[in-house]
Amino acid sequence: MKKFILKELKSFKCAFNGIYLALTEAHIIIQIMATVLVIATGYYQNINKTEWLIIAICIAMVIGAEMMNTAIEKTVDYISMEQHPQAKSIKDISAGAVLVISIVAAIIGINILFL
Repeated sequence: MKKFILKELKSFKCAFNGIYLALTEAHIIIQIMATVLVIATGYYQNINKTEWLIIAICIAMVIGAEMMNTAIEKTVDYISMEQHPQAKSIKDISAGAVLVISIVAAIIGINILFL
């Protein structure tokens, strides 16, 4: 049991390190700045508990998708050092997924915060 707990604690340490590393990436920093703006606007608009939960889910989805995109891009760069059309497709599709999630989150945020 003790071995299991120590293993899990190590996993959490790795996960927190991943969050720390992600916070050094430019696109994640932009998402964090947008998050601060959305939270400030939510307080200003005095949104209700349900709306806060929806906003929190949107924020988590966008930042999580951006972190996954960063991991995919770093993996592709690590595996394929030279330019390759397949590597570009992988990275473009990953970035497109972030864009889709971001657009939907923006539509939801606009509806909650301004309409």
